[in-house]
Amino acid sequence: MVTNLINLVIDEEYGYRTWLAKLTEEEYAQLIKRWETMKGLSCLVPVKMIIPQAVEIDDEYVIRMLDDNIPYRRCHIHECDDSHLQGSSYKIPKHDKFCMNGVEYEEHQYWPELKE
Repeated sequence: MVTNLINLVIDEEYGYRTWLAKLTEEEYAQLIKRWETMKGLSCLVPVKMIIPQAVEIDDEYVIRMLDDNIPYRRCHIHECDDSHLQGSSYKIPKHDKFCMNGVEYEEHQYWPELKE
């Protein structure tokens, strides 16, 4: 069985970094469900916490994708009021802490590899 991959280009903080996640249709549907549970998103939340499959890429890679007519979907991750995921019209509400899938996170949980 052949599974079509969805190329998701993720813009972090207006060009700070660009990421690519190659997702199956099922993984993309799961991402939309996860996205629509989020509250309190801020620029401190790592992209990989939201989209674990994401790998950092350079802008030249995106330009090559465009030149080769490779279809892709877009995502922007920054703050509650400007983040969006293609395929979802969910507006992320503000909240004291970042929440996803019903779990509330403390800032030290964003980067577990940096434990004190």
